[in-house]
Amino acid sequence: MILSTTKNCRGGTAAICLFAILWNASAAASPLDLYGKRITELAYEGARTVDTSLIRRVSGIDVGSVFNAAVPQEAIRHLYALSLFEDIIIQAEPASDRGVRVIIQVLEYPRLSEIVFQGNHKLHTDDLRDKIILVPNQIVSRDQIKQAQQTILEHYKEKGFFGATVEYHTELRADSAIDIILVIDESRKVKIKKVTILGAKKLDAGKVRGKMSNKQDNWIRSGNYKPDEFPEDLEKIVTYYKKEGYLDAAVLHDTVFYNESIGGLEIRITVHEGKKYYFGDVTFSGYTLFTEDALRRNVTFAPGEVWSDRSFDKTMEAFYAMLHEEGRLYSHVLDTQSPRDSVVDIHFKFVENEPARIRYVNIIGNGKTKDKVIRREMSLYPGDVYRRSNLERSMRDLMVLNYFENLVPDIRPLPNGDVDIVLEVMEKSTGQISLGGGYSGQDKFVGTAGFSVPNFLGNGQTVSINVERGGRRSSFDISLTEPWFRDTRTSVGIDFFSLSRRSFDGSYNEDRSGLGLRVGRRLRWPDRYTSVFLRGRIQDLGYSDFEDRYDSLWQIGAVGGPDPGGDWPQRLSALSVTIQRDSRDRAQFATKGSTVSATFEYAGDAVGGYWHYHKEIFTATKYLPIYKELALVFKAKWGFITPTVTADLVPFLEQFQVGGTNGDGMVRGYDDGTVGSRIITGKRDPVTSFPDIPRGYDVGSTPGPGNHNSSGIISYDRSESMTIYNLELQIPIAPPQIYGILFADAGRGFDGTKKWQFSRGLWRSMGLGGRMVVPGVGTIGFDMAYGFDGGLAGGWRPHFQIGRGF
Repeated sequence: MILSTTKNCRGGTAAICLFAILWNASAAASPLDLYGKRITELAYEGARTVDTSLIRRVSGIDVGSVFNAAVPQEAIRHLYALSLFEDIIIQAEPASDRGVRVIIQVLEYPRLSEIVFQGNHKLHTDDLRDKIILVPNQIVSRDQIKQAQQTILEHYKEKGFFGATVEYHTELRADSAIDIILVIDESRKVKIKKVTILGAKKLDAGKVRGKMSNKQDNWIRSGNYKPDEFPEDLEKIVTYYKKEGYLDAAVLHDTVFYNESIGGLEIRITVHEGKKYYFGDVTFSGYTLFTEDALRRNVTFAPGEVWSDRSFDKTMEAFYAMLHEEGRLYSHVLDTQSPRDSVVDIHFKFVENEPARIRYVNIIGNGKTKDKVIRREMSLYPGDVYRRSNLERSMRDLMVLNYFENLVPDIRPLPNGDVDIVLEVMEKSTGQISLGGGYSGQDKFVGTAGFSVPNFLGNGQTVSINVERGGRRSSFDISLTEPWFRDTRTSVGIDFFSLSRRSFDGSYNEDRSGLGLRVGRRLRWPDRYTSVFLRGRIQDLGYSDFEDRYDSLWQIGAVGGPDPGGDWPQRLSALSVTIQRDSRDRAQFATKGSTVSATFEYAGDAVGGYWHYHKEIFTATKYLPIYKELALVFKAKWGFITPTVTADLVPFLEQFQVGGTNGDGMVRGYDDGTVGSRIITGKRDPVTSFPDIPRGYDVGSTPGPGNHNSSGIISYDRSESMTIYNLELQIPIAPPQIYGILFADAGRGFDGTKKWQFSRGLWRSMGLGGRMVVPGVGTIGFDMAYGFDGGLAGGWRPHFQIGRGF
């Protein structure tokens, strides 16, 4: 006798199903005869994977319990809640011992073996599989299968396949598991054929459509429908209206549908424009920290201008920035807008509240750099009033160290109104032992081996040892720098160096060796970005291995350079002072700020040595942010070297090499060292006119001190003064490692300081290039530039550098 079943009864109660069945039961065995008797036997049928002990525990039917009408009702309700069974039937019959025998029959949901997609050509199987939540070995119901079918269908519609259909069927495996086969007919992708803006009368409907991401199909755009961006499109329309002064604008209705007459989607949007508003009078109250003039200077609109939400928001941002700078983090600016016909008067009420002070400054993430190295660069101290500018200055000063990839400050409010500052740092891999090479126009390929640690043992000191060896260059140098000597703002450093390199043209070797001592101090006036450095150096300068041809040309004055018959080496003693202001936001690829420096060097006389001169170098760099990492960089450099006794006591190595990318002045598009003083057939090229080199002169592919033919001889000399200008557009590709650049250069070296020019007669070039930062190597750079001036000295030229020269 069947007492209860779930089949066809899931929409009603178990009791209703039970009585319906009892009414049709056989009269030979009435279930009423079994009520009140004890259950003496339990049997299970249909269970294949589900343990019968689980069925017994969940059903609540036990041997020895009393059987009544509620027993099968409760058992079915509990078992069905497991979501394991498609159907449940409970039967009861008399047992041989005058008790009741209960049989529980179940039909299990199948287990999933695999989901198979068929017919999907435009969308990838993995993409579809990620959209549904069914996984192998999961028990699945028909409702879950239908839900997966619907999910795939909706995904196709989101991608613009509005005509797609998805059907399914199942296949039974030998182990009773099933495969679900989803059969997809993708149809063709439906494009947006028409976008209609209804109600647009005061603003052009085409301009309103232009603010949307979903655009109609044409020969420029694909016209793909992007449903995820459609709500944003509606917001953009309202924002555009408000920007134009229509404060009451709203979207009244929107619909997206397939229009058979145009063979694609049509979007219809109905807008309410309202009237156009203008800014009116501005008044203030509640302020005590600022003057009214200071507040008005931060208002970004004027009475009579068309209302703009953007201008209003910028004004509010400026007010809050002023309050935060005074530590008033919990202050408010309340605005009251009072329309007068089409004019809106605004009243700003300041609620200043008490200033927030800094309780703790916590630093996390610094596995190497010691806390004190970070804290000494910060302008935030416990007990101080929190100021936004101090936080920004601290972030900038830390990034300029070049120890960190990123810094993330977290301002955490406290119940008493103060704040804790948690600074998370992400350190760079700074210490490295490198074996590699570098390339430059003068030295060509050079093998390098070095040990460089910009943050030695996490204490902030810089230690570097480098050895270079190549066919045209060999060098050795050791450098030690302590930026905070005895925990003060004073830096000290020492350098030991030895260099031997072949000249640009290969005519002789340039040799120098010596040591330098450095002392620097960070100043607080005129601001904290300013520093002063004092450097003393003693070195021996000399030249050797002269070519015979150079010797003969030097004797007749056809080349400029060191005397082949000189008594080399000679001692150079020099003392220099540098004043520098550096407000960049970071050391590499800065996007804002500037650097300005002036260096004055004096050699000979009071400081001793063979050489006698004074030298001045002025540099200025300005970084102008355009958008995020995109920045414009302007660089200028001027240099002068003047003898204090005679011209032959100015060392040739200390004069300026201008042109290319290696040397003192960078003017790309020309060979290294060629944009300076020239000697043509024994005479200096006039620096006031800078004529093009006549075609009769043989300058060759590489400049030389005596390139010549039947028409004459030309050589390139170092210069006693120079002017350099560089303009670069810094384009982020994969910041902070890879950047592209567009650039324009102008510069020239001059024969003597009296012939120096600020802007006249400069050689110009333009080009493009790229920069890549490679750990263990440094910065790799490649530029391709076209030089416009100088006759045969110009034209397209590549400039390639690895690891040095930047």
